[in-house]
Amino acid sequence: MVGRQWCASRERFLTIFVVLVASTLETCKAVSCKPGCHDIWGYCEQDGECLCQPGWTGELCQECDLFPGCQHGTCHQPWQCNCEEGWTGRFCEKELDPCDKKHPCQNNGTCLDREDGGYVCLCPRGYNGVDCEVRVTDCSAYACLNGGSCILTPAGFRCLCPYGYTGSRCESTFEIKECEEGPCENGGTCDDTSDGFKCRCMPGFTGPRCESLVNECLSNPCRNGGHCLDSINAFICRCPPGFVGDRCEVDVDDCLTRPCLNGATCSDMINDFSCTCSQGYTGKHCHINIDDCANQPCQNGGSCQDGVNEFVCTCASGYGGDLCESADSVLTPKPIQTGRTVVKAQNTTEKMLLVHIYEKEKTVEVSQRALKVVKLISYCVLGLTIPCVGFMVVILVRRGRNGSIQRRADDVNNLNRDIEARMLVEEPQSPENRPQPAKEINVTRDSLLI
Repeated sequence: MVGRQWCASRERFLTIFVVLVASTLETCKAVSCKPGCHDIWGYCEQDGECLCQPGWTGELCQECDLFPGCQHGTCHQPWQCNCEEGWTGRFCEKELDPCDKKHPCQNNGTCLDREDGGYVCLCPRGYNGVDCEVRVTDCSAYACLNGGSCILTPAGFRCLCPYGYTGSRCESTFEIKECEEGPCENGGTCDDTSDGFKCRCMPGFTGPRCESLVNECLSNPCRNGGHCLDSINAFICRCPPGFVGDRCEVDVDDCLTRPCLNGATCSDMINDFSCTCSQGYTGKHCHINIDDCANQPCQNGGSCQDGVNEFVCTCASGYGGDLCESADSVLTPKPIQTGRTVVKAQNTTEKMLLVHIYEKEKTVEVSQRALKVVKLISYCVLGLTIPCVGFMVVILVRRGRNGSIQRRADDVNNLNRDIEARMLVEEPQSPENRPQPAKEINVTRDSLLI
């Protein structure tokens, strides 16, 4: 067999800037493989070799590689596993009808074929072993298999097998299908086991059969006195007044609704609020104007008008002051013994001006009962209960009355001069006893105001 022809380069030259590949090949020559090497599945690189292609083996590459794990099989192509007679399975590992072919059970043991290709011997009492080849006369360590319990009997012994095993020595298993009965509750998934079944429970359930509801409230998830209600894989918190949230963790701000009125300051509390009222107000919401007239501050029959943190007194006739505590004073003139007539203005009405002339003070005192009305109007203006127009009217009235007072004073002065002239004519007196002429008194606005 002629093998592959291999040729190798002889020289290679490299430069920094230009790469020149100069290859001079030797003349290729043929090699001869090992005699008998398969023409297709074998090859050689040197004389006398026989190298196999993948999937083939043997000295001359004439045998195919079996499928990995194949036990009782053959192949015609690489990686096959064609089972021999009496064997089956993917790897030809299962024997077909071993009981009929081999009769392996001894001492009258009963042979049972297994689905996996094996067999099981059911040994008679007193015999033991895979093929019932061992005679057992007592409960030795090998009497019962797979955790079976051995009991001595007159005939020998007896094995009490655990759940899932059978046979005289508990050597065989049987398929357990307890999950077919649906033992798991509340949506649990059942898994068969060697000793019964096992339930995989849905969230929120527990117990061997998932029959119990997990109490989510055991961890006391609700805060601030909230009441916990258990549910399936969940819980619900019923919060006390003043708290909200999934776990009653949020304190409700009772001041958000602005319950405090009239400029009051609100302080949040638990399910409540407190208002710090501005002066003049009271009540839960500071909505009540404090009645400053409740203790009747106005005296002498004055009427009280309530305001915000203040009050105004409207005084009865004849009284004045913030609380009507002062009576209007009317001075009664005393006669002056000067030998001349004193003119005294009489009270004709409450609104007339009383002008009194005194010898010693040389002044004119004017009182005006009507000014009480002006004072009351001034109080009302200060209390902001009468428009500005009323205030202007009062000023005009006062100016008019002041002019009238001045005219009346002038008339009194003229009358005094006339009386003095008559007294000089009728009763001459010595210079030292002669009374001084009455001086003219100028009545001003300031001297007339009380």
